[in-house]
Amino acid sequence: MSTPYITVAECEAYHAQRLTAAAWLAVENKDAAVLMASDYVDANYTFLGAKTDPEQLREFPRNGATALPYSFVCAVCELALMSTQLTATKSADKKSVKIGSIAVEYRDATAESLSYVAKLLHQMTAAPSNGANKGVTTAKLSRT
Repeated sequence: MSTPYITVAECEAYHAQRLTAAAWLAVENKDAAVLMASDYVDANYTFLGAKTDPEQLREFPRNGATALPYSFVCAVCELALMSTQLTATKSADKKSVKIGSIAVEYRDATAESLSYVAKLLHQMTAAPSNGANKGVTTAKLSRT
């Protein structure tokens, strides 16, 4: 059985300092949310470097590190908040409605949140593994 990257307490502390505090308090099974977020990160991103221990179940820590990068922890906390949406299959939701001359267009909050997560992880990731970080490219620069 795998363990999550962060604890519920760490996630609570993260959200308590942000406008997402009330939304996090409403999450019913926080342990499952943090575990799902950890699973999502491992399944959807290809990280640079190598696992610190080739036998470890999770993708992090990497390259001999013992601590998780701050932006990585933030990404897992953000994913934990939207954990119920990570595995839900989307039905044909309406993106816009038009009645006569009045039109309303709805935004996809999940896509916006996943874009934010991809930005948090972009310096640690390689090419997209399944489109989760699509549009984000990472390059290593060296001086000569």
